[in-house]
Amino acid sequence: MPDASLAALRQRAQGAPIVWNFLGDSITHGALHTWGHRDFVELIKETLTYRLGRKHDIIINAAHSGYRVGNLLAELDARCLRFQPDIVTINIGMNDACNGPDGIAAYQAKLRELVGKIQAGTKALVFLQTINTIDLPNASTRASLAGYMAAA
Repeated sequence: MPDASLAALRQRAQGAPIVWNFLGDSITHGALHTWGHRDFVELIKETLTYRLGRKHDIIINAAHSGYRVGNLLAELDARCLRFQPDIVTINIGMNDACNGPDGIAAYQAKLRELVGKIQAGTKALVFLQTINTIDLPNASTRASLAGYMAAA
């Protein structure tokens, strides 16, 4: 995370409780591939509310399995804007990568539109997360994932 982003996050976290909104696909949603274990949003919530004592912060996991950036755009009001979050994280692209290299430009354009709409509709700091590498022999339909993450 760049120093300016970290400084902005620290500034935002001082004072009043804040609302955190997590957007993404099944990696963020955590319902399918975690087999009942906690997802990373739950781990972040534990860190914020228990370890850091931010018990009045609200953490919203508004992700959904199978989503692509277009789904987030279509449902942005319901999944994000109505909550007027202070922090938004976006972790999307795994399913978009199934469109192959030809879909990268459209993905990037939609991602920029998504971030722009969040910034226009809230005062939130927006953070893009990149997806970890994957086991390509078992996920060959996502061979273009690195290109999508570079676009993010």
